[in-house]
Amino acid sequence: MQFHGACVSSPIMSSFNILLERSVASLHALRQTQIDTYAAYSRITLWTFDLLINLDREQELIWSEGLRASSLLYYAVRYPVIARQIFYVCYTGMEYVSQVRYPFVLGSKVLNCKIADVQTLIAHCNLWYQFVSVWSLLIPRVAIALSFILRVYAVMHGGRFYVAILSFLGLFSSVLDIVQIKQISCTEMSNPLGESQPKPCPSDAAPKLKVNSSLTKPPLAFVMTFISLIVFDVIACTLILWKMVEVIRQQGGFRTVRRLADGSIATLIIQNGALYFIIITGIQLGAVILYFLPQPSGPLKLIIFKGLYSTVLNDYTLIISTILVARLILDLKGYFRRTSRPGIEAEPYLTSLSFAENGTELGVSTGQRTTISGQWVHGLVRDFEGSNAVGARETRSMSEMGDVGRR
Repeated sequence: MQFHGACVSSPIMSSFNILLERSVASLHALRQTQIDTYAAYSRITLWTFDLLINLDREQELIWSEGLRASSLLYYAVRYPVIARQIFYVCYTGMEYVSQVRYPFVLGSKVLNCKIADVQTLIAHCNLWYQFVSVWSLLIPRVAIALSFILRVYAVMHGGRFYVAILSFLGLFSSVLDIVQIKQISCTEMSNPLGESQPKPCPSDAAPKLKVNSSLTKPPLAFVMTFISLIVFDVIACTLILWKMVEVIRQQGGFRTVRRLADGSIATLIIQNGALYFIIITGIQLGAVILYFLPQPSGPLKLIIFKGLYSTVLNDYTLIISTILVARLILDLKGYFRRTSRPGIEAEPYLTSLSFAENGTELGVSTGQRTTISGQWVHGLVRDFEGSNAVGARETRSMSEMGDVGRR
């Protein structure tokens, strides 16, 4: 049974339909707003907790190094993502959006408002929402994709084929983000799945609604973003884990893992890659499953429950992705900082872990050799290690050369 209201003058059917449609839409709006708000609070809490427990390391490894390429990558991953969550929580338009989409919620406040004034307010809201989305969605996603592309480039001996595939997928997902940001609006803040919602009649008169309870398909860009990100994560994490497992096997099998020092580069890459693959891909698949699961029977239940939790679950992927990548950057910089100290060697058992063949040879420490292809990658690695690590390594190299000369 479906109810289709219209801007009609029939005193009986019109009143009955409008009352029913308002009840359903109001319940949906209230529930969606509650879920979005609570979820945004939880994401802010998660982000803040991770920031606080890593603040000392960030100050030592990032802030003290100044503006470097690795620091810029860290900043792009860590901080912009929180802007959208703050926008969700603090922007009073979350309540206002419900008023605009469902004018009956606050009664006379909206009933006495002209449609032109409402459209002007929506336009201002849209502008800010798009700006925040560019800052907190596009920038972190590009930085995360770049970090994975660099990792795959490193462990796959500079394999340009894999880099080209991941670059295409990363660029494709970024284009889809731009398309979605361009189409984004405050009136659809809680409705990214393309559900048709009640809209005010094009008149300054009484608030008569036109509601169509049928649900349209999700926007193509929304679905393709889901798919492209899942494919990107699966390919990148599979390549990284496969290569690291291969290296460990060549150096004595999986028993080598037990001998690796805590926080070694192999352990860091394997742990981070496995966690990322399991957590992020699991959340993305869960969001897709939640959306396409059979819904409760009846049009009213369908309107109220369809897609409410799917997009909320998917919104956690970016926050958790930035946390995992930021932790990896800190762990790698901390690793290079530790191994740059005199008398500390970096994983003598992993002697064949080389990065990008046919490049400029770069010795990290005794027992480990790393090759870097291209000056820009060489410079990035030197920058990533930090000035202290590079200086200590060069001092060690000069000392070793002096010992050889004396012999």
